[in-house]
Amino acid sequence: MIRQILRPNGRSYDYLIMEQIVKKIDNKYIVWFKHSNRWVKLEEPAWFINNLLQKGLNNKLTTKKFADHYNLEIRQCSEFVEEICNKIKEAGKPCKNHNENIIAEDYKENFKFRKFSVRRYLIGGKQFEIKYSTRLSEYYIHRPLAHMEVEDCSNEKVAEKYEIIDNASIKVLRNIGDVSSSWAYKDFMWLKKRLYINITNNIYNKSIHNWLSFVHASAITNGQKTILLSSPSGSGKSTMAALLQIKGFKVVSDDFVPIDAKLKRAYPFPAAISVKKGAFSVLNSFYEILNNKNFDEITKLTVRYIPTVDLSVSDLNARPVKEIIFLRYDPNVECNFLKLSHIKALKLFHNQSWVSRETEHARSFINWFVKLRCFSLTYGDLEKGMDKISELFENRRES
Repeated sequence: MIRQILRPNGRSYDYLIMEQIVKKIDNKYIVWFKHSNRWVKLEEPAWFINNLLQKGLNNKLTTKKFADHYNLEIRQCSEFVEEICNKIKEAGKPCKNHNENIIAEDYKENFKFRKFSVRRYLIGGKQFEIKYSTRLSEYYIHRPLAHMEVEDCSNEKVAEKYEIIDNASIKVLRNIGDVSSSWAYKDFMWLKKRLYINITNNIYNKSIHNWLSFVHASAITNGQKTILLSSPSGSGKSTMAALLQIKGFKVVSDDFVPIDAKLKRAYPFPAAISVKKGAFSVLNSFYEILNNKNFDEITKLTVRYIPTVDLSVSDLNARPVKEIIFLRYDPNVECNFLKLSHIKALKLFHNQSWVSRETEHARSFINWFVKLRCFSLTYGDLEKGMDKISELFENRRES
């Protein structure tokens, strides 16, 4: 938002007024900047400076007001005010996602599809067809969906059809039924996320505007509520999810958890659980698929996928989220389970999530997030780690 201010000579000049949402938590101000879609913690005196900037004051006027308010000389605080002003303005700058760019219409023809394979999947009661251009593209996208593959029945109605084009450093996802829907990415990780969003929209009859967030987490349910296990890749969340599945809980999502904007509930996405080689020794006695010694010849990656157990259409129900656990496996720590402040948890959450940048959703998001119980779990003892999570399902811990 730009506010126009008149100079004494009648000429106008503009100051940047950043659209914000403010939530006070523990006597601190958490400020959301619309253009950057960032939440930033502001304490006094930075909060005072932010309010002056929001009124349209430039750095010079802000410094004068600041000096008067805190009974300081201008020369004592000018450098500090300048630094805070610049940091606030930087926080409000629009940020670009360099991992994704929509392909221009006249550019799409440069990417011709050549078929390597065609596979169909039954997901949420609907069939999806994906055409792969290379073995490498099939390797990255097919494996977590393989347990939902069905025979190519030409008479069956297909909800959506996609082409995945592996073109050197550019990976293209194209919706065959909608010529305007094509996306280009630098790697398959981002392409897979976009594909999952499209499939999720279809099986739940929603659009991108219906979602509050997509969380990089494993979602575990006991049928009544869902707990999110979130962490960077390789930190042990999928291993913990696979262990909890053995204990009788259901893993309804791994790595990709959609949260809807209206009810703030977690929707299942039934891709398989990804397990890295380091966890094979822990899980191979429970999951025979991990005993396969023949790793893929193309990439030499040692990742296996465990299908979710008995996840039928009736299991695809959205359930409330009351807790989120940020976990990390550390063999040197027996079990350290701590409740986190919402301010600290918010930063961890955003590091592992896409959150809607719509103003209404941002306000709804923070009001939902401050009601969650947030924990950190660092564990080396698997049984004790599982016990802590099980306690949350059994409601034995105090809020």
